[in-house]
Amino acid sequence: MKIQSYNITPDQYYYMLSIYKKVSLNTKMFDLNSIRQELMNQKLIEFNKIYSITDEGVKVINNIDLYYKKKTIQKNKKLMGNDFESNVIKYREIFPAIKLPSGKLARNNVKTLTENFKWFFATYDHNWDKIFKATKNYVNEYMKKDWQYMKTSQYFISKQDKHRVKVSDLADYCDLINEGIRNEDDFFRENIV
Repeated sequence: MKIQSYNITPDQYYYMLSIYKKVSLNTKMFDLNSIRQELMNQKLIEFNKIYSITDEGVKVINNIDLYYKKKTIQKNKKLMGNDFESNVIKYREIFPAIKLPSGKLARNNVKTLTENFKWFFATYDHNWDKIFKATKNYVNEYMKKDWQYMKTSQYFISKQDKHRVKVSDLADYCDLINEGIRNEDDFFRENIV
């Protein structure tokens, strides 16, 4: 485990984080005196009226955080593709940079969208090209309706219904592409034989 490679326990790391991020911690769960003494012996924290993190302690926290961030990025790349970050931005920019009639912004932030896409790619088997086509169809459809009842970029990917079940309009629009239906006009057009 990465934390143990710095010769500290998870409890000691947790305590260091609580000091660094200035959050309170349930001290009943720990032998706080022992944790503090060991961290001071390793010069990771110091006491001068209050406990604080030393420069060396900050380096340890940053190195451990970086390790886990790299793991998360690797996991995201495996799930959503190597260029998922630029694809999330490209998806976001398909939506207009406006406030919808509902009062919500059409474009949500990239971090929120990335979290929604993690769920989407874990749940459905669609690729980015199909996602872009489906999203363009959706946006074009609602542009013709002056954006009335259009979902935000986040809620188009996924939204919980009243029964707490996640549903995806994006997946439905991707399925329409799979079925050969390019847009709303194609869907309602009569087949003349």
